[in-house]
Amino acid sequence: MLAAALLATHTAHASIEQFASFDVFAPEIDDESAFDYFLSRPLDDWRAEWESSHSALRADQGCMTAGIWYQDNEFKTRSDMGKRAWLDVGFLQHTDPAGSWQSLQFDVLRSTRWGAFGGRFKPSYEKSQQDFAALWELGDGRSAWQARATFTIEDTFNKLWTFRQASVGENHWEPYRVHPFEPALDVTWRGPHHRLQLADTWLTPSRQDIVDADPAIAGTRTLQGNHALFLAERDLGRWTGIARWECTSARSGRTSPALIGDGRVDRQRWIAEATVRRALGPRWRAEAGYFYERRAQDWRPPIASGTFGALDRVGHAEVAWQPREGWQLRTGLLYDRAGVARTWVQPGFYGSRKESRAYIGMQARLGRVRIQAIEGIELDTEPYPVSFHHDKGFLHLQTTF
Repeated sequence: MLAAALLATHTAHASIEQFASFDVFAPEIDDESAFDYFLSRPLDDWRAEWESSHSALRADQGCMTAGIWYQDNEFKTRSDMGKRAWLDVGFLQHTDPAGSWQSLQFDVLRSTRWGAFGGRFKPSYEKSQQDFAALWELGDGRSAWQARATFTIEDTFNKLWTFRQASVGENHWEPYRVHPFEPALDVTWRGPHHRLQLADTWLTPSRQDIVDADPAIAGTRTLQGNHALFLAERDLGRWTGIARWECTSARSGRTSPALIGDGRVDRQRWIAEATVRRALGPRWRAEAGYFYERRAQDWRPPIASGTFGALDRVGHAEVAWQPREGWQLRTGLLYDRAGVARTWVQPGFYGSRKESRAYIGMQARLGRVRIQAIEGIELDTEPYPVSFHHDKGFLHLQTTF
């Protein structure tokens, strides 16, 4: 599903770093970025194994430009701390033009008759950026109902109540005047023939003083954000229907005594998708889908004074063949009609366009390791000789322990 890629669904991992780096204009560095996100997405066929395992690793990677490599790497493991308590360790690394962040987290939970309660610690080299969270969860990736509520105190040691502001550099301080918090809720109902998921993460508005001798650096910084997800899947015999809606938004600001303006940057991306799959016998499967995405970004002085808006309307069709158990071959077509409008010109970036690409992929399961490699094929006429040539490569790996 294309929508699963464009905002890799890690609702439990949203953070200041994720919302602060969120950028819907930067992917325009590549005219076929929508296709790249699609082919880099986590695989639906592997999801149940990931969710039901307490110790696993997955990596979704791909080429976005001649010099940029998309990465979404995640590792998790669990260790018992007695009969009713455990330690979960997780690591996430995400890099792409739309945002980059990474985190290491330690969750300690204890089960009760009302669910599991616990806490989280996310360390950082800068003490002022370390996070703590309270956790509650009911069920797990193997149960019909699963729910998790998280309340994160972002940048806990940065002037919160009795805590003293931690230094972040020589003669440089960044204390909060309004401290950020991040409540999140994720609920999933799954069964043999259905899946329904609702999730939302809020980063509350924050205001931070930047104290520095240089007036061009000193000033204030603000940030707030939200990420919402709705996903519904249903099997009806040989047919499977999928509906998805996802929205991410963020607002940041930056003021300085030496500059005029609040430096506000608003950005939002929302995605709506519908996909239909059908089994064509025991070894063949066909899929067709349509994806609609709206991206908008607005800049205010002193950064810039302009707007950017884009609509991606993507259709895709695919046929998959399983020659034997553990192996699968895929081939498909992608077509994107992208409309772009902006109030200022940025050299080197693309405008409205039509793009098309074919792809061929192969999956293999070797013991506990799943691997998929995809080769893209350019179908458009370009100023340079690329038609029917290699057009990006993508790699997926997942294993349990």
